[in-house]
Amino acid sequence: MPAVRSRAVRALDRDVAHVDSTSAVLPGQHVCSIVRHGDRLADRVVAWAREGFAAGERVVCVDGERDEFLQWLADGGVDYPSLLADGSLVVVRPEDAYLVDGAFDLDRRIALQGAFVKQSVADGYPAVRMSSRAVVAVGAFPDIAALVEYETRFEALCQELPVSGLCIYDSDAFLDELPQLTASHPRAVADDQLRCWMERGRVRLAGEADVSNADLVANVLAHTVPTDGSLVLDVGALSFIDVAGVSAFVSTARRLAPAARVTVVNPPPHLRTILTALAWEDEVDVVTGTAT
Repeated sequence: MPAVRSRAVRALDRDVAHVDSTSAVLPGQHVCSIVRHGDRLADRVVAWAREGFAAGERVVCVDGERDEFLQWLADGGVDYPSLLADGSLVVVRPEDAYLVDGAFDLDRRIALQGAFVKQSVADGYPAVRMSSRAVVAVGAFPDIAALVEYETRFEALCQELPVSGLCIYDSDAFLDELPQLTASHPRAVADDQLRCWMERGRVRLAGEADVSNADLVANVLAHTVPTDGSLVLDVGALSFIDVAGVSAFVSTARRLAPAARVTVVNPPPHLRTILTALAWEDEVDVVTGTAT
């Protein structure tokens, strides 16, 4: 990338504070982004791309609908022609992104992606940010098992190199596979209203947890490993949680008992109310402040 960033990239800097945090992806994060009917998909993808441009990253979009994606950017006020011209934006078809010489060869594909990230860094980009809509891309894979294996290998690449990914899954099209797909994104899962960041022994949740995404919460908790006998749920950034969301916490606590306890940190007041009303207050530990 040139030493002086393009005018299109610089123009985005002043707006970065207004980016919708539902799309937040940091280098090294690989996000499973769940889309449900009525979700603002275009807003989510454009916010994700704008964050990358503002950070000076190379943004790669894997999408069979190139014109639609570029129109999303235009509608979002992004000067995409300039970004395409200087190489900051790359739009590729799924078959070009996932196949090698027309065939699925996972080892070679991951090696090529790693080489692309390294070359991007050598060109002056601090990181590469990649996005793909699975409902469009799935045709490039021989079966769902191959897609899950790819996601697992890409997660390892994200931990090794400065690359991040926003993998968008339609909940209707991939309903049966969502537990596997969530597991292949062990550090970040989100839908239109809830974001989950995971590390060993701790999950941070932001947004709203309710009956619409209680299954997402349950899948995330099922694949987070407790440490020192505790699984910490930091819910300080939750603006709302209903009985279904709290039930996912309690079900996890029962599954882990007696080997480990679930500790809920910084709960909103109504979470305590739900626990008390349903006689669940002894099922989890509730702490205000940072859990050690």
